[in-house]
Amino acid sequence: MSGKTEKLQWHPAFCAATELELRQDLDVLELIPEYNLSKKPLQIDLVIIKKMDWKRTLQNEIGHIMRGHNILEYKGPGDELTIDSFFKVIGYASLYKAQGIAVNKIPASEVTVSFFRNAYPKALFQELKKEGYILKKCILEFIM
Repeated sequence: MSGKTEKLQWHPAFCAATELELRQDLDVLELIPEYNLSKKPLQIDLVIIKKMDWKRTLQNEIGHIMRGHNILEYKGPGDELTIDSFFKVIGYASLYKAQGIAVNKIPASEVTVSFFRNAYPKALFQELKKEGYILKKCILEFIM
């Protein structure tokens, strides 16, 4: 023996147990184990990390809202900023926050998400309002 312990694969057992538990309703359910979220590696358009004196407020109009870790998403002409693309980037920010070297190495309060687009995303903002989100001038405050 090499002295290494084998890591148990718990996901197949969990999926099988879940399927067994839901067996009476499998005709209306689709269970997809280990579902791939993307066809290519997930990429954030731009990450800006404040270093050194990171508590300092930046002088730029955009920089003044930045915190320690900032996720920026750019939608070029012809690209739509939909409710799904909004939540995709929120998901990227969550994954970015969670991939820290240690637990809570990147505090959630130090992560911002900014979207840049050449036109006002009216349909997105209408959808967010309909869903109960609070919109503020220039900044969307994401409250769940």
